[in-house]
Amino acid sequence: MSQIPKTQKAAVIESHEKPVEIQTIPVPTPGPDDVLVKIEYTGICHTDLHAAEGDWPIPIVLTLVGSREGSELSGYSVDGSFQEYCVARGSHVAQMKPFQQAVDYTHRWGTVACITLPAGAKDTFPVSDLVLQQLTTRGSIVGNHQDLAEALDFAARGKVNYHYRVMGMDQTAQIYEDMQAGKIAGRISLDMHNH
Repeated sequence: MSQIPKTQKAAVIESHEKPVEIQTIPVPTPGPDDVLVKIEYTGICHTDLHAAEGDWPIPIVLTLVGSREGSELSGYSVDGSFQEYCVARGSHVAQMKPFQQAVDYTHRWGTVACITLPAGAKDTFPVSDLVLQQLTTRGSIVGNHQDLAEALDFAARGKVNYHYRVMGMDQTAQIYEDMQAGKIAGRISLDMHNH
C-alpha cells in the first residue's frame, strides 16, 4: 500500500475572470462518514466550463477545485474531482445501479433504455443528469435480468462506440478554451497522473 502524500496537484478555480490553474494543495482529510478516493481519471464536460465561467444561475464557492463528477454539488459548493485525491461520502462510494450507470455513460442527446427492474428498485430518477445531458429514456416491460446482462455484456465487448480523448490535468485551461470554441467532439477524460 502506498503512502498518502500531504499535498497534491489540483485544477483550481480562483476567479471567473481567469483560467483554471494547476496548484499544489493539501490532500483533504476525510470526516467520520467519509472516504479518501485516489482519482486516476475523471471526466470533464461543459458543466465544468459553466462553473469555471460562472455563467449559470447556480452560484459556486470560490476558491474551488473543479468538476461536478463525484457528488451532486461537487465543483459548485464543495471541491470536485480535478485533484489527485478527494473526499466522498462513504455511502456514495459503491457500485452504481445499472440505470444510473447507463445515464452516466450515455453521450449527450443519447437514449437510455430501461429493460428490467432490479430487485428493490426505488422510484428515484436522475432528473438533473437527464436534463443537463438532454437524454431520452425509454421503458419496456419486455425484458428481464438476462436481457439486461446481455445488453451490458454487449457494451463490455466493445460493440458500443464511445468517442473520447484522454488528456492531462495540466491541459484543463486549454480544454475549456476548446470547449468554448466548439472544438471538442465526444468526451474528455483527465489523466490525473499527467500534470
